[in-house]
Amino acid sequence: MVDMPWTPEKTAVLLDWVEKELKTKVEMAIIGHHHPDCLGGLPEIHWRGIRSIDLDKARELALAKGFGAPKETFGGTRKIRI
Repeated sequence: MVDMPWTPEKTAVLLDWVEKELKTKVEMAIIGHHHPDCLGGLPEIHWRGIRSIDLDKARELALAKGFGAPKETFGGTRKIRI
């Protein structure tokens, strides 16, 4: 999943829909930037044990603003295997 809804509740609805309708599970959340429109669902993502990843600088900015932050970070470029 790239980014997520604004709230944990909306993220839960989306994840439940993916499981029910698409018959699959989200394995990783890739965060596009450090604003709530991308980070709002992180509590639900983490509660479900889904990996979350973002640039290390974006994580720093999210934490500085009091938002949740992804658990994994990287600097520069990274290939993500899907």
